[in-house]
Amino acid sequence: MKQAYFMDENGGLLGIEEIRMYLIEGKSLVLNPEADYNGSPFDVDEYLNYLAKNLYRFSCSLESRFGNYGMFHLTGVTRNYIHLDPAGEPQDGLGVATNHFTSNPDYYWAPPGQY
Repeated sequence: MKQAYFMDENGGLLGIEEIRMYLIEGKSLVLNPEADYNGSPFDVDEYLNYLAKNLYRFSCSLESRFGNYGMFHLTGVTRNYIHLDPAGEPQDGLGVATNHFTSNPDYYWAPPGQY
């Protein structure tokens, strides 16, 4: 299996945030030609359709530490999450966590402490 990655029209590599914005804005994405799936070539449109659901909404813990996912075991410790949702979409956070929502990708992707 050859790794797949996306490039812009000039051959520049794109990161997750950039791929998401290209999809939102309807810009063309170029998949590396040697990418394959178990020896078969990728269908670019099918792959983009698959990825779209994975790039639609993001969630991230505001506290990166050991045992942070204990929230699912109801440990009593407050968990804080930030969610990047497309503007106008319903917001449904994670159960017992304190949830913060934004549709601003610059805010979501900013390094810790920048905002």
